[in-house]
This record gives sequence, structure tokens and C-alpha cells, in this order.
Amino acid sequence: MRVAAASAAPTLASNGPRPSFAELRQRITQLEERALCTALAAARLAELERAGDAHAAVEAALIARRAAAKPEHATLRMRAVSRALAACLEGGQNAMAAALFNEFVAERAALRLAQEHWEPLGRALLGQGALMEAAWALHAGAVLGKDPLGAQKRLVEVAGKAADAGKPKVALKLYATLLEKYPDSQYADFVRSHMRVEEKKLAKGSAPA
Repeated sequence: MRVAAASAAPTLASNGPRPSFAELRQRITQLEERALCTALAAARLAELERAGDAHAAVEAALIARRAAAKPEHATLRMRAVSRALAACLEGGQNAMAAALFNEFVAERAALRLAQEHWEPLGRALLGQGALMEAAWALHAGAVLGKDPLGAQKRLVEVAGKAADAGKPKVALKLYATLLEKYPDSQYADFVRSHMRVEEKKLAKGSAPA
């Protein structure tokens, strides 16, 4: 059943149990198209009234994803998700931040997060097994912090976790990314050595991932 315009406004309670990310997403998916503009305005008002409330910000971001889906509305959409990610990370809702990031992963380069937010976001993604996404976020944070060595270390770290998880294709992609971005890296020999190991795994067919 689709949710009618009359119930389009956000229904988050200021107290009591808070909905999970999946519940928020489902609720917004059920909104009728004609209700989206009203819902977005109400969600943005709720976000302003409850500054720092991660759930209110996430609801506004998810509604913006539908209500402002056109390319010309990208700025509005990505501002909403950037605010929501910041609210989640500052409020300790890192798992929710990771889930929201995955909803917008195709537009990740347009996100505007403070440098200190990328590391906890990357760690949350890593904890959920989103290895490529985690590597991107962790690398982005180090680059924004003008720490090229740290950026390389994070690529190596996540590549190693991919290898340990039996995902040699992911490991190889991350190792190759490091060599492409940092051809003179002090980790180059280490990376090439580990690439040979992962290539052997693929050749044996022991790890198709």
C-alpha cells in the first residue's frame, strides 16, 4: 500500500523507540510521488527543529533522494545526505551512516564531509564488510588530511582484509589502485609481492570472489 499525501510528513517521535534505517527506507519508499514535495518540506523542517537528530536528518536525506532525483537537483540531494552523514557520525550512529552512504555510493564523490568524519565512516563500512566502499572512505579521509602515507596504509590495510576474507579480486583491485595512485610508494614491493599471492589464488580457482 502506498502512503497518501495526508500522511506524507515525517512521523518520527521525539521520544520512544526510533525506527531502524531499514524501517525509514521502507516508509519513504511507500510514499506516493505526489506526496514527495510536501514530505521533503516537512522533513527538512523537522531536521531544523531537531538539530543533530540523526534519524530526522536521515529521513530528510532519503526523501530528498526521491523528491530531488533529477541531475539538476543533485546539489540539494547531496547537501541533504552530507548533513545526515555528519549527524549520524557526530551522534555515534555509525552503522546508520554506513547504510546511508551505501544508498548514495554512486554519488560519493559529491559528498561534502569534514575530514574527521571519513575515518569513522570508513571503519563502519569495514565492519559491515563493504570493503571497496570502506577503502574509498578511509583513503578520502587521509587525502583530505594531507596524509599520503596514511592514505596508502589504509589501502594496504583493506586489501589485506579482503585477502583474509577470501576475496582476491577485491584485494588485487585495491593493490592495483595503490600502485596507480602512488607509483613510487614505499609499499610498492610489498604490494607486488602480495598481488602475486592473490593472483595464484585466482589461478587455482580456490577463491572466486
